[in-house]
Amino acid sequence: MRILYVEDERELSSAVCAGLRKCSYAVDAVFDGREALDYYHTYEYDVIVLDLNLPDIDGLDALRQIRQGDS
Repeated sequence: MRILYVEDERELSSAVCAGLRKCSYAVDAVFDGREALDYYHTYEYDVIVLDLNLPDIDGLDALRQIRQGDS
């Protein structure tokens, strides 16, 4: 399973991603909404874990763009 993990707090992101990788998940970590959208459009993910309070584009706006693109 491939996961896109979007969190702007780098220490939290590192800890969560380490735990997910220890459970054998493939994880890409990004730190803002714009980067999340770039990765979403470039790679295929089974799950996206998305923080709401992100720099650049917040999590809800990123989610709206993802959902609009999938319809």
